[in-house]
Amino acid sequence: MALTIGTDSYVTLEEATQYAESHLLSSDPRKAAWESLTDPDKEVLLRNATSAIDSLPLRGRKIVATQALAFPRTLQEKCHRYFGCFEPIVPEEDSVVPSEVKRAQCEQALQFALSLSTAASAFADAEARAALQRQGVTSFSLGDLSETYSGMGTGSYLYDYNSLSTSVLSLLSKWLGGGYDICR
Repeated sequence: MALTIGTDSYVTLEEATQYAESHLLSSDPRKAAWESLTDPDKEVLLRNATSAIDSLPLRGRKIVATQALAFPRTLQEKCHRYFGCFEPIVPEEDSVVPSEVKRAQCEQALQFALSLSTAASAFADAEARAALQRQGVTSFSLGDLSETYSGMGTGSYLYDYNSLSTSVLSLLSKWLGGGYDICR
């Protein structure tokens, strides 16, 4: 099933492929992982990247309340002095999906592709660690090996930022939040 911009993706498959070609060295393992996938698999990763971005606690609000994706969104509400904030005044630059969001989707899809290429050996280890953390285990030892967990796997947080690459979080930092503005 093809990607639908504005419904399940911010970028087309062609845009993502162009991003990989123009931003990654030929020796980058993410590029090799991306190129080894079929187009339908790449589309799945792009959808998953969109879902990961849209599940973040984002500041601001959607431009249109009924739009399928989290972007475009506005961070500003310029309210009328006497009539309040019934309808936000949306700056024109907020009415399109920002380039940082498109880049973040591409970066996350590339990271997912790399994860898939190394997943077979690491999946069992990661699942075992996650299961321990969900059970409240904070550290364990086995012979000379020991691991300590920060408590992030115990359900004491709202979103696991570790599931996204640092470049994605950096690109989206302007919109990351999750709090409420206090108005008088």
